[in-house]
Amino acid sequence: MNEELEAALARVFPKGKMKKLSCSEAVFKFEAFLYDFIAQRVPQEEKEQDYNASKSTVVQRAEAALAKNRVQKLHQRKHVKFLRKAGCFYGDVAKHETRLWRKLLKEGNRLRRRLKNAREHTKQRRANAKFRVDPHACAKKLFKPPSAQTDVRPSQERCEQYFPNLYKDENRGYTYKPMAGMKRPEKPTHALELEPPTRSEFRRAVWSKRNAASPGRNGINYLVYKRLPAAFDMLYSLTRKAWYGDIPDTWAQAAVILLFKDEDPTDPANYRPIALQSCSGKIFFSIWAKRLERFMTSNGYFKRSKQKGFLQGVAGCSEHIAALKAALRDSKSSHRQIVVAWIDLKNAFGSVSHNLIQFALEWYHVPAHLANIISTYYDMLFATIETADWSSKCFTYEIGVFQGCVISPLLFNMVFNLLLDMLSPLTEEIGYRLKETKVTLHDLA
Repeated sequence: MNEELEAALARVFPKGKMKKLSCSEAVFKFEAFLYDFIAQRVPQEEKEQDYNASKSTVVQRAEAALAKNRVQKLHQRKHVKFLRKAGCFYGDVAKHETRLWRKLLKEGNRLRRRLKNAREHTKQRRANAKFRVDPHACAKKLFKPPSAQTDVRPSQERCEQYFPNLYKDENRGYTYKPMAGMKRPEKPTHALELEPPTRSEFRRAVWSKRNAASPGRNGINYLVYKRLPAAFDMLYSLTRKAWYGDIPDTWAQAAVILLFKDEDPTDPANYRPIALQSCSGKIFFSIWAKRLERFMTSNGYFKRSKQKGFLQGVAGCSEHIAALKAALRDSKSSHRQIVVAWIDLKNAFGSVSHNLIQFALEWYHVPAHLANIISTYYDMLFATIETADWSSKCFTYEIGVFQGCVISPLLFNMVFNLLLDMLSPLTEEIGYRLKETKVTLHDLA
């Protein structure tokens, strides 16, 4: 298929034509052509692997042995009945037949236990296989069984009223300035890489993505770019074309699905909006996200002792929990007072101002090239709510970032890091100090 695709792309998208097209036009036409090309050659629906359709060999053997035992008991019962009628069931004959019957009963009990264990083992093995295929879906079913789920959903009318208002920013033109006492970080010692990605870097970005990740509106997932080198090469060319700021508008579109949290299922506020975006766009921004994270950590703007959320290679939850547990244990053993405050930000991702993101980028000395790309990208954000029964009207994201966008967590970290930096001078005055190790715990994110 790859050879056929390579020939078709050379015919439909010659180099001269690609240079004349804008990045938005080139990406749109390429993805539409690629989807149609694959749809004509690959079945639209693949049967999911049914882990319960067939029985394991161990279970089949145990069932066959138990069925054979039942037949033997039936024959033995008929034989004893015949001997009783014939008057021969006494003495050594009766003892022999009784011993044989008891032996069959014991064998039957043993085979039933064997079958039960085989079924439990098979069920456990298949559950492990399901978890390896899709850990998220398996965990969701485990912690929220079907009995606890509901088919009730918010109406289209309520969603079209709630979400456009939720992401409307009446102060979109507000210009953020440093607050009193804010000390700007020193200029970076490690520059942010601005050159286009190499093929090896681009390949690592593609192959780091999950095959089972949901595609965006175009229906093309990461597996297409992994299995078809011709599609990979074309996307690499388009990524380099978009690198200097010509962001395709399709990369700023999202189909938002609603994941129910709790309480009233008819209230849109009780759902988590997850944005499904184009995989090609997520590859582009994942390269920038990795470079930006490296820039923030290498220059000490992200302090690993405090900021651990959404950072690669950092077990944030486990480290913070271990530190908090140590502080609580120390306060209990030494009879000292400790106060812990848990802050849960409502609509955290949806409340980040786009101008505040730009302020954070400038504050941490991020080059204007990347800041302009992010500004252009967030100026184009729009989405629709998608359910099995209806699709909402388009609405713009004047405030907030997509939940599901690869660069959103990092930008949220940068905005939140402004607060952590403001609290940092208070370290010597407030917080809980561990006596033996001289470690102070205060603001942790």
